[in-house]
Amino acid sequence: MPAAQKVDGVSVVPLLRGEPAEDIAARDLFWHYPHYGNQGGEPSAMIRSSQWKLIHYFEDGHDELYDLEADPYEMTNLAPGPAYAEILREMAARMWQRIHETGDFNMIHSHYGMFRYAPVGPMPASLG
Repeated sequence: MPAAQKVDGVSVVPLLRGEPAEDIAARDLFWHYPHYGNQGGEPSAMIRSSQWKLIHYFEDGHDELYDLEADPYEMTNLAPGPAYAEILREMAARMWQRIHETGDFNMIHSHYGMFRYAPVGPMPASLG
């Protein structure tokens, strides 16, 4: 890889060597699953931050929120519960912030209507 190429991520080599890697453990993890999978996967975007995991599904705009410390097998979706509304909003905002920081054109200009017009949406507050 060219030295000047921008890389979205950090090296996991220290983990493979058994060395401490605080910078990996302390950061949020984001991923984008842009298609249907042959094992049931649906187009979605996800963020893992500390004990929380948010999955946003593009087709219908629904969210799934899990507390991975209390529910490591993701059996109870907390997103519909009003007690978790603030966590859901914060996680969605962090996901969109990262999408803009990385300039993810496909996410920002998604053809999935529910995704484009989500409450935390693709337009950063500074542009809105």
